[in-house]
Amino acid sequence: MSNEKIYTIRITEAMNQKCGCPLCTVEDKLDADELKRILGAAMMEPDVRIKTNEQGFCENHLERLLGMSNKLSLALMLQTHLAEFAKKLYRDSIPMLKNTPDPKKQLAVLEEKRKSCYVCARKREFMSATYSAFAYMYKSDQEFDGRMREQPYYCIRHMHCLLKAAGRELSKEAYRGFCKSLNDVNGAYAQELLGDLDWFCKKFDYRYKDEDWKNSKDSVERAVKFLK
Repeated sequence: MSNEKIYTIRITEAMNQKCGCPLCTVEDKLDADELKRILGAAMMEPDVRIKTNEQGFCENHLERLLGMSNKLSLALMLQTHLAEFAKKLYRDSIPMLKNTPDPKKQLAVLEEKRKSCYVCARKREFMSATYSAFAYMYKSDQEFDGRMREQPYYCIRHMHCLLKAAGRELSKEAYRGFCKSLNDVNGAYAQELLGDLDWFCKKFDYRYKDEDWKNSKDSVERAVKFLK
């Protein structure tokens, strides 16, 4: 199966769920699949190990890997990654340090380490292609605009990414239609969300304490999902 087909299938599956931002659904599934993959057979693939040794993992993905069941695979990856990282940081074998490391060089190594994560890099690459595939589906499938409008919302981060990709991939006329559909969906959702947040706040006023919560109980959580 071609990579383009994989992207479109994942987008279609996420849009069929209609349970929030479809791009968040794609990204969350990708994240989970990638963590399982690198603790499985991929852990022994030379090209994967070279990259995990070099890039390591961010704090979020380290915690998630630690919470998974295959500790031996994680230990083997961390063993070789830590050895490579220690060489960069100390420029010597551990613990037999011969000289005090140069702090400026260490700062550069540490700053690079803070920004580096194998899973995040894989996810950025896949999601970049996903945004382009989304725009391509809009351009090539007449029914896609309708499916796009059926979604609950597109979170602010993914709205930004979709607008950038569509600006590159679509004609001016198609881009105007794409932007309108995206803004119609998010404008309606933002208006609904503002009403729910307003009612949530009013419920803490004694004058409204006996009123029904309506659809406001989870409005704060929904607002965070939309904005983050």
